[in-house]
Amino acid sequence: MKTTANTTRQITDAQLVDYVLNLLPAQDHQHLQTRIEQDSELQQRLNIWQNALFDFYADTEEKTPPKQVWQAIEHRLFNDEADEQKAPQKSRFWHYLAPALLTFCMLFAVTFYWQHRPTYQADVIADTTPAMLWKIEGNHRSINFISISDVSVAQMDCVAWLQHQGSQPVRLGVIPDTGKKKARRIELPKSLAATTGDRVIIAMEPRGSNAPLPTKEKQHIVQLTDI
Repeated sequence: MKTTANTTRQITDAQLVDYVLNLLPAQDHQHLQTRIEQDSELQQRLNIWQNALFDFYADTEEKTPPKQVWQAIEHRLFNDEADEQKAPQKSRFWHYLAPALLTFCMLFAVTFYWQHRPTYQADVIADTTPAMLWKIEGNHRSINFISISDVSVAQMDCVAWLQHQGSQPVRLGVIPDTGKKKARRIELPKSLAATTGDRVIIAMEPRGSNAPLPTKEKQHIVQLTDI
């Protein structure tokens, strides 16, 4: 099937977010999945949202809440007729408040991830093995460092530096180094906005020393590339 820019733009970012979060009805989800499989531009847009929402699931573990929690929720949201007669105003309050809260939370989540959606990325690979050490992604507002492998050393910190083309490296701060997809997002001032082509340098220093950047032999250096 041949698609055009006009047909691709008919799929909004809000629909793609609902698709990633599995919020679409089954029929709409299947229809959009078919469109994505046939449209490379839609696939690229979907990849952006999947990367943007990666942190939303990063370090989360599904757990079944205790039975009494569900009972309390059901009692508050779905009171029986006797409770409604005793407190009709309270029932009406929850009837209108629950959808409003859900809408607010969804708008907040979409706005937050839209502002922090990545436009560049880089993978830090070990020198001696093909193991990935960190995954880096971000935009001009912030850089997110995701620790993939445990490279921690006692009494040492892993510190990230940012170097614009033709400029001296600037210290960003300590980043996670124990693996398990632990992450830290570092906000960037306007004067330090990162772009494709800039370099990120990661080096170890004695904990709490605020030491200068070590020699290249003790550095991991990667260049930021477009997603």
